Amino acid sequence: CVGRLVQRKGTGSLSEVIASSRQLFLDAFVSFGNLLKEAFGLTADTTKKAVGERLGKVGEAVKIAKDKLEELKGNEQFNLIKDKAESTINKAIDTLRKIVEGASKIKDATGSANGKVGGNVGDTEDAEKADAASVKGLVEGISMIYEAAKEVGVDLKGNANKQIEDSKEVGNLFNATANVTDAKALSGASKAVIAASGADILAAIEAVKDTSKPAGQITAATNAFEIAIANKSNGNATHVQTNASAIAAGLALRAMAKDGKLATKANDAPKEGINAVLIGVVGKTVNEIVSIVRRTVDKCLKDVDDCIKEDSSSVVKAK
Repeated sequence: CVGRLVQRKGTGSLSEVIASSRQLFLDAFVSFGNLLKEAFGLTADTTKKAVGERLGKVGEAVKIAKDKLEELKGNEQFNLIKDKAESTINKAIDTLRKIVEGASKIKDATGSANGKVGGNVGDTEDAEKADAASVKGLVEGISMIYEAAKEVGVDLKGNANKQIEDSKEVGNLFNATANVTDAKALSGASKAVIAASGADILAAIEAVKDTSKPAGQITAATNAFEIAIANKSNGNATHVQTNASAIAAGLALRAMAKDGKLATKANDAPKEGINAVLIGVVGKTVNEIVSIVRRTVDKCLKDVDDCIKEDSSSVVKAK
């Protein structure tokens, strides 16, 4: 059909725009994949800023895909498929724009966060609350990506309220080092991070997108935002009364945001153990963000490609 179509007067241009459109999609997939191939291994020396920059590169990759779709709309032959394809293409462009903006917010939120993800270089360090503006920027950026994926039907599968026993004593890690009295706090943090998947963590972060309470005590924290910005305590009544998803998400935000640290103490909460927990939870978070972005871009480009194929078939039949 396409071969016969090219030979007809005035219809070859449609065949060309369909072919060029599909090549643009191929270029977008290749470019997007190449920019994400570089492995990003988190270590004890990885800075918070480096994590933000890495996710900023993910945004740059998505911008390539978005620009390819805008390039398609700028093709002088686009009017041949405009009536049926424009709304689908516009929706895809808008979705990818939200991801680009979300990734940019994450990068900006960590732009001055020069500390390490693990936060600790010794075994006698006090906890430090994360900068509220930095946490807010991370929450906004991650939520934009999460909601963009949700709007186009990506299956996110996260549980923002996953329950777990025996993790409440993690609150002692939000303390002065002198008040970390046993290993239960580190064990509780580890259990929460193991129990919560990357999808659970992002769901718990998205759940606090409208939260902006000032910093309080860890005993009063009920969600990821409040855990991330909780003040350093100077006592032993520090149980966290919430679920594994919120605890893991709060730890991830605290580890990624400017100034955020947990307490360390030799034997009970050594720096190696704290670093392992925080690096692990940030790794889960970053991997899930990249996974969601990949699936969303794939979905958007497939929707546009399917729409163009359908429109081209309709025009051929009409001819």
